[in-house]
Amino acid sequence: MDGVLTDILSSWRLIHEYFKTSNEGSVDEYLRGNITDLEFIERDISLWKKNGRFTKRDTLQNILTTVSLMNGAQQCVSFLRDNNVKTAIISAGLDLLAEKVADELGIDYVFANGVKIDNEGRLTGEGILKVQLMYKDKTVRRLAKNLHTPFEHCAAVGNSCFDIPMFETCGMGIAFNPQDQCVREAADIVIEGKDLSKLIPALQPFIHSTGMRDHVVNPLCAPCLQPLGHAFLVSLVSYEHGYLESWRGRIELFCPFAIWYAPKHAEVKIWRTRKASSSGADASSGSR
Repeated sequence: MDGVLTDILSSWRLIHEYFKTSNEGSVDEYLRGNITDLEFIERDISLWKKNGRFTKRDTLQNILTTVSLMNGAQQCVSFLRDNNVKTAIISAGLDLLAEKVADELGIDYVFANGVKIDNEGRLTGEGILKVQLMYKDKTVRRLAKNLHTPFEHCAAVGNSCFDIPMFETCGMGIAFNPQDQCVREAADIVIEGKDLSKLIPALQPFIHSTGMRDHVVNPLCAPCLQPLGHAFLVSLVSYEHGYLESWRGRIELFCPFAIWYAPKHAEVKIWRTRKASSSGADASSGSR
């Protein structure tokens, strides 16, 4: 969520900036494995006081109202909704912000961490752990199983190394305006800049190829007719964005030859895949 759906680096950091506090010591302890996720959360909360008393939930909500959505967020989520794709926020950030963003964008599911409050609406110092920062993939797996959705039909979007476990679990991992080199290297696709609408042409072939849209098999990246020798026909109208290379590796896992056709460029190419090389297949075995 932070840095992807919202144009801030961290919802936790935003609260710390308001109270003029810092959690750098806790970050170091957490990364060393000396404290748990819940202890990390509660150390942060312990700093959010005014006149010696814990602040109120309303104060946190007011701080978070200043957070802007990422450019293109509404357009991207609307595209997914129009294609009947379920959406979820899986974030180690604050649920107060995650729920606000989900309401504004119409996101289906929200998993984020929170704070406990007393009868007066004041923080108690206790936290609510729903998403482990280093193990977001656990939440992805639970949600996918509940929705009876294969992991390979899921796509994850993130911007930091902590998102890599989600990339490894899902069929596609997209690094959006990445902050770390490690997440660039782990992603299937890298989107530079702060514009979520750039995800649309990247997600479109994935949605169709996995049958995510109404469970209908789409010709895009689907097995071709028998005369093509079990090749894949890849009709990439957005070829200029470089999605051919992203999908090429996936296609090579399944078929000896692949044919792609870019209507905008009136061009057809055939490549010999790694599978063909290892199996000894010959290009002449498929029809043109």
